[in-house]
Amino acid sequence: MNHSLSALVALVAGLTFSVVASAATPVTGGTFNVKIAITAECSMGTGTNTAMDFGSAGSTSATTPTETTAASFQVKCTNLTPYTIGLQPGNANLLGAGQMAGAINTGTKIGYQLYQDAGHATIWGNTPGVGGNLLSATGTGSLQTYSAYGKLLASISSLNLPVDNYSDTVAITVYY
Repeated sequence: MNHSLSALVALVAGLTFSVVASAATPVTGGTFNVKIAITAECSMGTGTNTAMDFGSAGSTSATTPTETTAASFQVKCTNLTPYTIGLQPGNANLLGAGQMAGAINTGTKIGYQLYQDAGHATIWGNTPGVGGNLLSATGTGSLQTYSAYGKLLASISSLNLPVDNYSDTVAITVYY
């Protein structure tokens, strides 16, 4: 048995030597690149937007209500992508001054102004460029929530309004 073991060791040693002796010499120096181009992208959130609500007021009320609930919506843009958001009322006013129309008395209008802040200091419209009235932001790659605020342009009593439900639709535009 000792003789068989010696023969087996000699056989394995011979095979190992012949494998090492026949190995190819490596050649290096070739390369290739791996790449991808990431492009900017923005989209509107898929959730339900919240309506701006001025509540209700009596037809003889002398107040000029501000919104009781601010509007809200979501935008998602590529991480670190600068973008701006414009709001445009249904009357196509680029300065954010809209008109709510009655559901029954469609010719009766209530004017309102859109704002970027709860203090109603910064108008929110859809005028791009220098001196524009867009909201500026930078993408995070996640949904970002924005609120829009509003104020009626006259008191309810000065408008002499008939009883009705008044509404308007505001378009949201994202520039990137």
